[in-house]
Amino acid sequence: FTHWKHSFLVEEYVEGIDLDSWIVANYPFINNGDIKVYKNKIHNILTKLVSIVEEMHKNGVGMGDLQPVNIIISEDLNVTLIDFETARLKDSEGKPTLQTYGFSHPLNKNNGERDWYAIKKILRHCLLPIGPIEDIDSDMFDYQDQWIEKVYGEDFLLFVKMIREKCNQHLSFIGEENRSHAINKNAMKKDISSIIEGLRNGIEKNFVRNEKLIHGDIRQYESKAGKYNVQNGGTGAALAFFRSGTVSENINHWIENELMKNINSIEQGGLLIGKAGIGTTLYEIGYKKEAMNIFANMNLNSSDISLRSGLSGIGLGFVSLYLEEKDERVLEKAIFVASIIDTFMSEKKELKVQDWAGIPIGLIDGWSGVSLFYSALYAVTKKEKYYLKSIECIDKDLEKTKEDKSTLQTIDDSNRLLPYLSGGSLGIGIAIVYLNHVSDKKRYQREWSLITNLYRVRCSISGGLYDGAGSFLIIPPLLGKSDSAYTNKKDDVIELLRLFLIPKENHILFPGQFCYRLSDDFQTGSSGIILALEGILKDNPLYWLPLINIDDFYKNTKYSQDVACVNAPTTIKQ
Repeated sequence: FTHWKHSFLVEEYVEGIDLDSWIVANYPFINNGDIKVYKNKIHNILTKLVSIVEEMHKNGVGMGDLQPVNIIISEDLNVTLIDFETARLKDSEGKPTLQTYGFSHPLNKNNGERDWYAIKKILRHCLLPIGPIEDIDSDMFDYQDQWIEKVYGEDFLLFVKMIREKCNQHLSFIGEENRSHAINKNAMKKDISSIIEGLRNGIEKNFVRNEKLIHGDIRQYESKAGKYNVQNGGTGAALAFFRSGTVSENINHWIENELMKNINSIEQGGLLIGKAGIGTTLYEIGYKKEAMNIFANMNLNSSDISLRSGLSGIGLGFVSLYLEEKDERVLEKAIFVASIIDTFMSEKKELKVQDWAGIPIGLIDGWSGVSLFYSALYAVTKKEKYYLKSIECIDKDLEKTKEDKSTLQTIDDSNRLLPYLSGGSLGIGIAIVYLNHVSDKKRYQREWSLITNLYRVRCSISGGLYDGAGSFLIIPPLLGKSDSAYTNKKDDVIELLRLFLIPKENHILFPGQFCYRLSDDFQTGSSGIILALEGILKDNPLYWLPLINIDDFYKNTKYSQDVACVNAPTTIKQ
């Protein structure tokens, strides 16, 4: 049959799901999952896959694009390969017509080699489903092997090495040989300060003398603000450097010669993607006059109410500025922002997401970000209506959560369970903790406990702050140091982070989203990780946020015994 411009030949219908989906459904992401059952299934699947490739090669055929999506797993673990449009004679050399990053290498000579190289990467992906960080730096193989041995046991590592050796016999390029072993020992420790220092050194080593200052996510090129804002541009790096030590000459040069010259061309006003976050960062670093000018001319005409790009983030910026300046006109602007959001909520409008990967749940793009703004406004005005609005927003997000294996995660329209800061339940956890911080109440204690249980997560695809291993660094300050198992839980999230740290002799590099390239930005790279780690040291779950003098902000919005606490109606969900 023909579909669009392609012709298809149906050979047979195969029951099952692709291996990528199978991993998502079966991998014990939470640390109390049964790893023994999983590893036995992987042993079964990989043994069959090797046999299939051997039989295929005996018949002279090389698939060429062997990767998880082209492997179908049935309920009883039968293995079937699909999608042979790239197949050719296994020994015929030439560039592939199609290949999948992470499961192929340009030095593979022919389809036969590509298939064997892919098996090694597929096995690793089954055991450690993270982005292909070892393709960025082959030194990561050794640490990953240590991790696999620790999680799956020494006996299973022998199976892994056996499969690897079998594959290597067919390869002219192996991929994990000739490693330098120039490991920065500090990166392998759990010493947070050493990791921060290494990441700072890595950013500084890779500063660029142009409008973007740092290497970051592709979002740098999607808007005029991308090279300058907190989320993906140089401002995020400036904030990370200032809060973790000193601002270097490179940063001040960039602020004065690039950022200041281009600030008026930035249209977005948001806290993370636009002028509000640039303004709060400039104020904190010491460029107060320039920051005040940004806030004086802030456009509040928006139908976007999110923390990332909309009015909630801008409103939080105004609250943080008010706490510094004590100017009632600034507070009036924050209250005006709240009135617009009030109308949005009363009209029962739906949240809209500006970012291509965003999800309208949680802190970054969901109702929990709105809750954070209302909680801050309640803290400075003591008006009960803002407190109740904050609760209402959290309830809206909690409606989109699901309890799973002693944790609470959000569930999106694609039926995915999400734990992360962006789109996930950790963002809701921040809103809960901050609501109780400003009110001295203990609402949502069961939900909070299930969310903080996410310290047990074994691995994540990416490493960044928004939707990767960096998200889980928020858990220690959410728990607080009074938690009886605080140290062990903190060590667990640092252990997760270490899967993504690329240690060099005197600095540490960090892979961006999906581990396809290095990143130093706030959303996906080193800058966001520095701020999250500093949040653990400062015991402040908001420390990563670009609000002016965030430690003072957190302390000054804490409930005070001098002010009577608002008693909410008993009908509101506890």
